[in-house]
Amino acid sequence: MNYQRIYEYRFAGVDQCAREAVWSVIAKYIKKLMGNPEIILDPAGGRGEFLRSLPEVNERWMVDAVKAIDDSSLKGIHFIEHDIRSLELPASYFNGIFVSNFFEHLDNQADIYDLLAKFKDSLKPGGVISVMGPNFKYCAHNYFDCADHRTPLTHISMEELLYSAGYNIERCIPRFLPFSFRGVLPANKFFTRLYLALPWLHIEAMPQGRNAQGLSFDDIIARIVPDTDILAVSIMFSQEWPLIRSLINRIRETYPYLTIIAGGEHITALAEFSLRDCAALDFCGRGEGENLLLEFISAKRSGKDVRKITGLCYRDKDDIIINPQRMPLGGVHINVVFVLINQCGDKNM
Repeated sequence: MNYQRIYEYRFAGVDQCAREAVWSVIAKYIKKLMGNPEIILDPAGGRGEFLRSLPEVNERWMVDAVKAIDDSSLKGIHFIEHDIRSLELPASYFNGIFVSNFFEHLDNQADIYDLLAKFKDSLKPGGVISVMGPNFKYCAHNYFDCADHRTPLTHISMEELLYSAGYNIERCIPRFLPFSFRGVLPANKFFTRLYLALPWLHIEAMPQGRNAQGLSFDDIIARIVPDTDILAVSIMFSQEWPLIRSLINRIRETYPYLTIIAGGEHITALAEFSLRDCAALDFCGRGEGENLLLEFISAKRSGKDVRKITGLCYRDKDDIIINPQRMPLGGVHINVVFVLINQCGDKNM
């Protein structure tokens, strides 16, 4: 397989300057997570964006079977053009190893295990390995759009492989950065830095059993009646989406046959994005949802086709179908009475 031509085709429309700008943010963030190692190996370095963003590191080693950049771009980096699988590495030498978008290219889990064991032998005592790559659990629909992807991996299977090879898992972020350089969102250094700077967006990365506020996911799921067939989720603000998306995914794991529909301000504005970003979500309702939800439940319970419901959005294979928007509710009058209670307990109307 001619990998060089594959990558030329794959990234032909990608702004390389923007790509490197985004990597400069990601690299510094990951280096800090790894404890700021001073001798780093990138065993599948590609165009070297990770190591070239870290000139302050004492030693930077990069290996790749294909030399994708010229020598001037590799200044200060010890580059070895070789297949990492057959390359002999120095024993107990590196403080940190960063593996990005590589293991999914190998033939099977046994090959991944062998490499992990090899990397462990090359790490100093207390050394750290960081693995980043596409999570099959969340991108199964386009995982094999890349011709060189062979082995599907999730964060759970990756944890098991690491542990079996002798590593201790310190932190796992199932959706570290919901972004692809070939996706619809533009590569933007500012938004990448903002996303990584907001810890509540990384709720999935928190230690098991801890939550930012309120009930844990397990407590919420335990409150769902087991024979529930339709679950409606309201998402008002977009900053809530990463957390709610994680909850929906957990609910789907527990109740695989449950129909999940979401609505609210975020969904109304970003219905297509939400369906593509969360495979566990079945339907989205745009606009005022009171009548839409009643119509949806009635149709589901009576066996009618819900896909004709105005305001509904859903998947049709790889396409997202967005039905026409519902008209706002009319003729609704609500009388509101405000009751004010002062510090003495007297009520004032």
